[in-house]
Amino acid sequence: MTQHTCVLCPVLRRDDSPRLPDHPPACEGCRGRLDWQLELLPKLHFRLGHDEQQPYNDRWYAVVDAQGRLTGERRRADPLGALGGAGPVRAPGGDAPVTGSRERSTPARLDRVDLAAPARGATVRDTMVPAVRLEEVRVRVRRYANAGGLIQLRDEWERRVQRTPVVDEHGQAVLVPAGDQVGKVSVATVLRLWCTDVRDALWPRHRLPLDDVPSMVAWLRTRLWDIVNEFEAIADLAGEIRVLAGGMRAALGESEPRPQPLLGVPCQRCDARSQIVAHADGYRECTAPLGCGRLYSPREWQEWMASDEVGQLLPGGRPGKRGTGR
Repeated sequence: MTQHTCVLCPVLRRDDSPRLPDHPPACEGCRGRLDWQLELLPKLHFRLGHDEQQPYNDRWYAVVDAQGRLTGERRRADPLGALGGAGPVRAPGGDAPVTGSRERSTPARLDRVDLAAPARGATVRDTMVPAVRLEEVRVRVRRYANAGGLIQLRDEWERRVQRTPVVDEHGQAVLVPAGDQVGKVSVATVLRLWCTDVRDALWPRHRLPLDDVPSMVAWLRTRLWDIVNEFEAIADLAGEIRVLAGGMRAALGESEPRPQPLLGVPCQRCDARSQIVAHADGYRECTAPLGCGRLYSPREWQEWMASDEVGQLLPGGRPGKRGTGR
């Protein structure tokens, strides 16, 4: 009997070997991880459009002289310290403005603006231009040359690049993107396209959700099990969800935190120890070659750690008392 590996492992667990799923085409761990990635999108998207306030430093500090001795005076902290401090203010110059001077940079992070933009009716596409094939050829060129005071014609061979149009089997020109578009497609636009593709493929009579990110994520999550089982492009969908989460983290100046292993903690399903890792958002996952791939929500993990079974297996009591399990 042929056994097929999980179709989502190469997308969501790229550094590990694909698992054999109990319920093809995807293992339970990747199903939970995809749902977890979807759950993160509205939270990250909300933070893109709402700047987080930095703590204001209103403390007083003692003033010292050049030799480091206290002067008896006190000063308040920089009121703009939370914004990076007050920078030098340029005074207006007396010279006339010069054409071609460098433009001032935009005050906003354009990647954040792009990702937080509302959903468009269609994606922004590159200008389509005819494709060409570049080939290096040798051509013969005749040139006049001075040979001992006599002007003679000589044939020389040179290398040139020949541009050949690419056509299909019907003789029509093949069009390719010109690559002249910049910026990022908004999160809402990407989700809108995937919701439309899923609806058209699986539920043509269903109504699409609203265009806001929370509504579209909720629509996908309530149908996620059927989408994983029946939607042919589920690997592409999962890969783009992962890219969206990573792109929003990058726009917020963050990186995906590395999971921390929980040594000695057993898994509720497969009983493997030291195979569970803790993610920064509170989820726990049974991973590595010996793990079964189960993903624990914060509530499920708290209940498992409070069970008598865990207390009997772990020496010295539950890991929550030592600060390693919660």
